Amino acid sequence: FEQNQDVLETYIECNIITRTQSVGDVWIEWVYELDLDHEVFLVDGNPLFPLNNMPDSPELFLECVGLDSYGHRSYSLSTPGKHRYNWKSPPPKVDDSVIDDYNARQPVPSHSKMTIVDLLQAPASAGSRESARIGLYEVLVGEIMQAWEIGHYVRLLEAVPDRTEIPRELLPLGLKLIKVSVARMVFSYEKADEYLVLPELEDLRIESSPAAELEEFSWLAPDICMQIVTHLDDERNAKKVVLGLVDQIILRRQSGNFAYGILFSFFHAIVVQVDPNNEFKSTTTLQFLPNFHSTSPSTPGILAVARLGYHCFTAPKTNGVPSTLPSHHFLNQVPLEVLEHIAANLDPADLESFRAVTPLFEPATDALLRYAYVENYRLLNVVRASPVVFERSESPDVIIHLFKAFSAIVPSDGTFVPELRVGNRARGAFSFSFPFAGETRKVAYEVVKHDSVDSD
Repeated sequence: FEQNQDVLETYIECNIITRTQSVGDVWIEWVYELDLDHEVFLVDGNPLFPLNNMPDSPELFLECVGLDSYGHRSYSLSTPGKHRYNWKSPPPKVDDSVIDDYNARQPVPSHSKMTIVDLLQAPASAGSRESARIGLYEVLVGEIMQAWEIGHYVRLLEAVPDRTEIPRELLPLGLKLIKVSVARMVFSYEKADEYLVLPELEDLRIESSPAAELEEFSWLAPDICMQIVTHLDDERNAKKVVLGLVDQIILRRQSGNFAYGILFSFFHAIVVQVDPNNEFKSTTTLQFLPNFHSTSPSTPGILAVARLGYHCFTAPKTNGVPSTLPSHHFLNQVPLEVLEHIAANLDPADLESFRAVTPLFEPATDALLRYAYVENYRLLNVVRASPVVFERSESPDVIIHLFKAFSAIVPSDGTFVPELRVGNRARGAFSFSFPFAGETRKVAYEVVKHDSVDSD
């Protein structure tokens, strides 16, 4: 190496050898890399094959280079298992004293392996309004799954040894992925998820985020705290971070109330509940992001986080501003049933103004604010969900859901309830932003009649 140092420096100066990862463009059709640390062969920036077990012929090599369900470079599904990379890092060691502490504070083993239904004491099946929120959440997660950054950095995340090495590009996205499930779901073309303002994102600058910020906990709501971690699929590491999250909740939550925590590693999630006596329960480790080769948009983790968000959703109060209306004003005498009927026919953007008239109006809008909205359409239920499909000649058809909907500005004759198809190949679009260089993605939707929808 020392004998060739001058040659190496010349190559670096001439950009023949570069420390910057190349990307495909007009002049570069393919990018091949050798990761000697993990002994993995990469194509177009994504890991594909182990260096010690590459496809053993040019023909097999070409067959094994493919795309996943979301359009990212990957090994093909026909690739033999022995030729598929595996650079997953081993879990960090956890001291026995941590496990002893966990077992002392959680003496009931079943309380760490609960279903989200048992944890929340929720109905076994989600109602129509909740199902619509879950369905739209699946659409949005699927939309983010198409981003190049997700396809690239989530694969890099597999190899990180602990949370201090989580790619900085993923930190604000992790917050966004969970925040969208607990916030008000109102989306329009001009305003990208205006109800998802995250002060935390202003502090998580990708270029300068110090490793210490990974120790921070994010409070997404007064009763929901989250932390981004790694290796939730390892029982000892899961117990360690559960204890850390519980301690943070006990320290910060409003006394006397139930509070919840979400441990999130992109691959997995754990939901934690802390009761007023500081005793805790948690779900088992749940898969969150779908496998890149999966054809299903649903995972247990997405469902659990969505159900938690719906369970804990609280309509925003009117900033504590007292009503200026005199107590004898007629608006304070309007029956709740009348107010609910008025609110149900308002544009979703007007609900906040309506509830701000007087605190007595708030109960009439609480239920409506729990719905998911696309433009002026209130999503009433999921009619059908499609599998994930990718075609090389087209953009990915990632997660098209069909929803029954209601709109005050689209009159119904009583026989036709509007249905919204939300997915890629549709005529309209609403905005959904995520923190990759401030990118805003347009999520397509269109209004259809049930009998006009393809049956596939």
